[in-house]
Order: sequence, then structure tokens, then C-alpha cells
Amino acid sequence: MSIDFKPIDEALFGRIRRELLSVFLFNPDRSFYLLELVSLLRTGRGGVQRELSNLVAAGIVTRRREGVKVLFGVAGDCPVHAELRELLSAMTDRGTALADALSGFSGGIEVAVLLDTGVEPSTGPLKLLIVSDDVSGDIARELERVLLLTGIALDVTMLDAAGARELMAGEPGTHWALDPAARYLIGSSECLSVSRESPEEENHEPDLFSAAGLQWR
Repeated sequence: MSIDFKPIDEALFGRIRRELLSVFLFNPDRSFYLLELVSLLRTGRGGVQRELSNLVAAGIVTRRREGVKVLFGVAGDCPVHAELRELLSAMTDRGTALADALSGFSGGIEVAVLLDTGVEPSTGPLKLLIVSDDVSGDIARELERVLLLTGIALDVTMLDAAGARELMAGEPGTHWALDPAARYLIGSSECLSVSRESPEEENHEPDLFSAAGLQWR
């Protein structure tokens, strides 16, 4: 009989509990309302309430009232916070999390490229370049959601196609997006390639027949 092994994080925590732990442990200075957490996790209110009750009972999360609302935050005196945070960081595939977040915008994004050095997030932000003519705030809001859930530090550059061509028009091959270690979440390096004319081509009078797609025979 074969055994169907689940991913480690799901086997240990289950999705809702893991994501709640991530939100609290990666954002220890923040408190959240119940409806904020439901919106972040994109799941049912009942499941979030049950897991919050378990985490409060375990002493990992605190519950306090502010007016008519209840706020939840990480408990500062929990002795296993550092270990839990380290475990969650080790189980987080940062590139996949960002790729999943951007997949819903793939029709409007020409290129999304990430440079992940593999170092711990606390040592510096990852670099993300997004080329899209849709510069609405939807992409930024989705990235903010992912950062709360994963603890990723991110340095984001968002450009339209014209801005990307201008960025790549410098010394060829020098931008980090063309680094062999860069991971293309959407598109490819060919989308960022800029054709550079030689000086002879730049100063040559245009051939009207060639421009029209005609050739001498």
C-alpha cells in the first residue's frame, strides 16, 4: 500500500493554522481583527475562529478587546516563538509564493523576475521586477498580502513596457534581471532583451524596400 505524503507544513499544521502562525510570527509588532485575518487567509470565518481559539489557549496568541472589536497578536512570553518562526521560514518557498500571487495577473504582466540569493530574509530584501502596462494598485495589494503571510522582505520595481526598455538600454547584460540566477515567474529574459543597432546601422540611410519587407533578387 502506497502512502500519500502531504507537504511538511500541511502535515504539521494544516493550512489555516500555518497561515495564522505565519501572520503573527512574521509580524510580531502588529495586531489583527478577526475580519482582517479572514480576508488575508481567504477562507471561512468559522475555521479562523477555531484556530485562533486553539492558539490563544496554547499561549501563542493573545486576545484583547479594543472598544467593540477584538484584536489578536503574538504573545510576547511564548517560549517557542523563535523556533516556530525559524521552522515556518524554512518551509516557505519564497519564489513559489510570489509566483502564485502573481499568477492571477499573468494576462496583464509581461515579465515578473525575481532575484533570490538564497540568504535569510532578514539579511536583505529580494529583488522583484514587474513589467506591466496595468499599473493599478491590485498587484501591489496582492504583494502586500503575500509579504504578511510569508515574512519576505521585497524590493519591488514596477515598470511599463516603455520604462523596461529604457532600463535595459544601458550596458548590455548588466541589470540583475539578466543574471543567470534570476528566476522568471512570468515571461522570459527574451522579453527584456533590447536590440542594439551598430553605429553603421544607426547612421545608414534607411532602405525603403527592406523596410517594406521586400528583397532584391
